[in-house]
Amino acid sequence: MTLAHVSDPHLGPEGAVAGPLTLKQRLALARWQRHRRHIFRAEIAALTAADIAAAAPDHLLVTGDLANAGLPAEFQAAKAWLSALGDAPLAIVPGNHDALAPGTWEAGGATLGLSAPPYPWCRRVGPLALIGLSSAVPTLPLLATGRLGAAQIAAAERMLAETGADGLCRVVLVHHPPGATTSRRRALGDRHALLAALSRAGAELVLYGHNHRAEQGRIGAAGILALGAPSAAADPKSGVEPAGWYAIAITGSQGAWQAAVTLRRIGPDGRFTPGPTETHAL
Repeated sequence: MTLAHVSDPHLGPEGAVAGPLTLKQRLALARWQRHRRHIFRAEIAALTAADIAAAAPDHLLVTGDLANAGLPAEFQAAKAWLSALGDAPLAIVPGNHDALAPGTWEAGGATLGLSAPPYPWCRRVGPLALIGLSSAVPTLPLLATGRLGAAQIAAAERMLAETGADGLCRVVLVHHPPGATTSRRRALGDRHALLAALSRAGAELVLYGHNHRAEQGRIGAAGILALGAPSAAADPKSGVEPAGWYAIAITGSQGAWQAAVTLRRIGPDGRFTPGPTETHAL
């Protein structure tokens, strides 16, 4: 089964913004106008979507931050962008920018046509079990932290144990990095509890976003493979890590799963090229 993992397009507002805004939303808009709109560009996000659609994966996995300030117009843009990814089934978990203020993700999810299932959710897809976690919670200004909560972690552990017993390859989706790859003000607050649950129940692969850079590593006592996707919209001419996405091919069977991972990256000419394919035992 082939998967496309993409994250953090940060589709910002176009034109004037109307309606009441929280302080954090106003700060996010000011930051957008000052410099983020020069980094996260809709035309780059469109090129990423076209590259993914051309690859025709079996499943599309999106790990959050579709929006920049959690505004209705941003989720309308996200709806159009998601439709451009292709016809494959889609699995989404929210990021902190999607939940920048209370209720923004709930309203945004409705715009996207999501049924807003409780978190965690589990979707069985052929030999895979996709398990989605929400680390997106409104926070104070200047913070971008996430939190899962004890109940969500406990429920995820049960799902992992059940699907592992059924011989499925378990793929966990979460926005915030489960490892120590970011600062405290941007970190997953209860990542140690998550890592403990993953180590006890087992998982084959964890996919995340948030850091806007490509990351690969092993996490937890079980050494689970974790992949962090770069932003889907970062302009290669802006001086930050350019846009990209992961193509992941899962093969094997219980106890012998493998993932062939290829990072596709945009160049200054607007074309995507693949990096070397790395095969990981899961």
